[in-house]
Amino acid sequence: MKNKIILMLMSFSLAVQAYGQDVLSGIVVDNLGKPVASAKVSLENSVAFTLTDEDGMFSITAPKGAGLFIETPTNDAKSIVVGDEKKIKVVMDYASKSVSVNPLIAGQTNEEATSAVATVDSEELMKSSALSIRNALFGKVLGLTALQGSGSTWDEKAALSIRGLQSLSGSGILVLVDGFERPIDDLTTEEVESVSILKDAAAVALYGHKGINGAILVKTKRGMYDAMNIDISYDHGFSKAVRLPKFVNAYTYAQAMNEAYRNDGKGVRYSQYELDAFRSGDLPYLYPDVDWMDETIGDMGHSNIYNISFQGGGKKMRYYTMLNLESSSGFFKNTDTNEGYSNQNEYSRGNIRANLDITISKTTNLQVNLLGILTEYNHSQPNKIMDNLYTLPAAAYPIKTEDGIWGGDLTWPGINPVANLQAKGYDRSHARTLMADMTLRQELDFITKGLGASLRLGYDNATTYWEVRSKSYKYASDVLNFENGLPANITRIGGGQDNELSFTKNMNGPMYRRFNFIAQLDYKKDFAKSKLYTTLMWHFNHSVQQNRHNTLNHVNFSSYTHYGILDRYFVDLALVGSASNRLPVNYKFTFSPTLSAAWVLSKESFLSDVSWINLLKLRASAGILHSDYVPEWNITSDAFGGGGNYFYGDNFNNYAGVAEGRLPTTNFKHERALKYNVGIDATFFGGLTFMGDVYFQRRDQIMVGQGGRTSSVLGLNPAYVPLGRVDSKGVELGLSYEKAHGDFLITGGARFTLAKNKVIEKLEQPVAEEYLRTTGLPMGQPFGLEAIGFFKDDADIASSPKQLFSEVAPGDIKYKDQNKDGFIDDNDKVAMGYNMGTPEGYYAFNAGIEYKGIGIDFLFQGATRYSAWLNAKSVYRPLAGNCTISEHYYANRWTPETPDALYPRLTSDSNPNNNQSSDLWLADASFLKLRHCEVYYKLPKAWINKVKMKSAKLYVRGMDLFSIDKMDIFDPEVIGVSYPADRSVHVGVRVGF
Repeated sequence: MKNKIILMLMSFSLAVQAYGQDVLSGIVVDNLGKPVASAKVSLENSVAFTLTDEDGMFSITAPKGAGLFIETPTNDAKSIVVGDEKKIKVVMDYASKSVSVNPLIAGQTNEEATSAVATVDSEELMKSSALSIRNALFGKVLGLTALQGSGSTWDEKAALSIRGLQSLSGSGILVLVDGFERPIDDLTTEEVESVSILKDAAAVALYGHKGINGAILVKTKRGMYDAMNIDISYDHGFSKAVRLPKFVNAYTYAQAMNEAYRNDGKGVRYSQYELDAFRSGDLPYLYPDVDWMDETIGDMGHSNIYNISFQGGGKKMRYYTMLNLESSSGFFKNTDTNEGYSNQNEYSRGNIRANLDITISKTTNLQVNLLGILTEYNHSQPNKIMDNLYTLPAAAYPIKTEDGIWGGDLTWPGINPVANLQAKGYDRSHARTLMADMTLRQELDFITKGLGASLRLGYDNATTYWEVRSKSYKYASDVLNFENGLPANITRIGGGQDNELSFTKNMNGPMYRRFNFIAQLDYKKDFAKSKLYTTLMWHFNHSVQQNRHNTLNHVNFSSYTHYGILDRYFVDLALVGSASNRLPVNYKFTFSPTLSAAWVLSKESFLSDVSWINLLKLRASAGILHSDYVPEWNITSDAFGGGGNYFYGDNFNNYAGVAEGRLPTTNFKHERALKYNVGIDATFFGGLTFMGDVYFQRRDQIMVGQGGRTSSVLGLNPAYVPLGRVDSKGVELGLSYEKAHGDFLITGGARFTLAKNKVIEKLEQPVAEEYLRTTGLPMGQPFGLEAIGFFKDDADIASSPKQLFSEVAPGDIKYKDQNKDGFIDDNDKVAMGYNMGTPEGYYAFNAGIEYKGIGIDFLFQGATRYSAWLNAKSVYRPLAGNCTISEHYYANRWTPETPDALYPRLTSDSNPNNNQSSDLWLADASFLKLRHCEVYYKLPKAWINKVKMKSAKLYVRGMDLFSIDKMDIFDPEVIGVSYPADRSVHVGVRVGF
């Protein structure tokens, strides 16, 4: 009876307590006012939570003064204090967006982050129909430079760099997928939640040696609480090759060769009879006129992207699964002429992903990520085909002889591009990739509240092998012989032989295995006016790749602490010890400290009442990072090599001796980066966001050779020494706007990056003239001769400084004698232009407007302070070596009648004088491109709800539609003899259930 009374009193007490609490209802919306479904709403310091419904609504029992914590499915987070209101509206604005520099670190928001990080989310990425996620990043993330690559579809992935060129040892960046080092090329845009660019020392500190040049952190999509969303999409693309050079017809080629022969003092190459035959076209098998480019490159390529994904789950398990299929076919013509196979440039890939979050108990969580990829490539060696097209003149021979044999002769043997495309077989590769990782998280509140531990395991395996199915073909051409200047008889010239397909198999494709193990212990504590988060991590990375010296082991032991006071002063401290097997014995370990801080001015009393300022934050960081770069393995040991033959007794013996090679390094130091960054983050008027950073970096202790200060009399290769140094600095400015005005949704933005560098020391070899020094200039600074016109005549040549590269004639390039010594040689080359791999200036701007589901969106991206050499054969180096000639060159060549032409005289011989690097061949590669433009229609919910759909979107999208630049022929990003650049138009549909 006594126990029953006690239970009744306890129940009554709990009922009174519950009655005294208030039930709070509310809605969670994003910065555009759209409801956020499946957001987790919980009382701080409590395991109980509720979830928002599809309309963003929630209700929770929360007393006045309680702390409420809201977290969205994308980890955006916001804390509020419950007041007197019974209903609230929570806006997940810019300040509440999640910022992560490491998946194992407790999520921070933009408001309290102290590091320089820029992020683009999945909604922006999926505005691109690029088959490579690299190419979906053009101009979209502040601080990242992305430039179009060249080659086949699978090779044209954008080259990525962060804050420009940084070191003499290289500027390669680290790519992380869900915290593990993995290739970004293996991902599709569909499976990516966000891409973050980690730029300053504070952002990359925890990644040890590999993060020294910056990092890209890719976060894949995850499941959602109490939801089940199905997303289906299809995208079909039509692509067209652009900026292909036009080569002259047979008659013009024959005229050009005759002109070149006369310039070379050789008479003429083609008689008047032959010229007339080329012009009339009456003898196509003897005097052909073949447009090889038109016969080989078709009008249209195609691509397809199919996707279906499932996202949802309950309180115990959340899931994201996806099946994505991509395919692409190239521009080559008539590739299905062989039974059983195609010679087309084709690519197909299938990605299967499963991401699971499992709540094992209230204190134990398991995360599992699986990704399987199957890829197949099919081609007929496109680079060789393109080389054929840039070599073979229209007058060489017909595609086939009159009796059906492939065209060919002894001058241009076996380079018939149509035959090489259709009758040489094909190459096909198969790539298989598996990526798997798991994270086990255990809260240790039973020891002390706020303590937790995690274990992560990751394993990746990738293999590529090639099937080479080759064959050869018989070729021939007919030549008309002349007697006394008149046609006499026909001679057949031929070679090669027909055979069937042969098969070989090799494993020359990329292969690797990678294993990761991460152990972590962390502690989180909220005090009355401050909060603390601190963690210890141990990370072991083991990777094995093909070829020698490619088994790499890296270990990081790190401590990271984040401390905030009054929700407006934040400081982060990272202490990282790193080791690498690349480093010499006794030098395996480095220690790297980083300190960063942020001050949220908008929460100060003097700004807190300014309604139009939503966020105003200053931040700064400084740190010392180290690299495990070594120019050679075992540089601290003696190196020996073959000493050649030697005498033994009275005889010369053909035995290899042993000679000492490079001397050992006795004062090895780790390459070091001292990074400093100052930044500002701000949002105004509820939709205008600004981000700005100014940075400086000093890279020193770079291992460089001593060839510049050691005489060759020594007879040995001197040791490497840690005396290289490069300074870099830059500014990054970003502005974006996103806000709903009634039925209108308006978006826009602009981003600008300027990244400069200077080589301070690299032990440069002595130079004859001070202006020849590369020290003190940017890395990769081009040098060349200054062209001052063309030689007018023999008198002009006689009165000018002698040019030592080769004999010159009227119409050859005339150079400036920089040192006034009366000769033109390499000592007259001066610095000119800018780096040809990475522009110093990179910018983009975008805008979009949507009204009741109808919208248009576009993005322009450009580069400045960027150069390129014009040296493609036939286009800028015609005729010599039996090459053809472009229409552009022929129309702009020097002749006595056109002394102010763009290009030098025609010659059939190699001309070292005209082929020197000079400002005549240096082009300004700056450009502004329309990277994408999309017109779309989102079907009204009143329509789609009738068929149980949540969303439906139709779109037409153009990519790389045009470029504004100073290039005459080539695309500024794809210059030279290569598979062409393209523009594409895509039509697509996306529906959600």
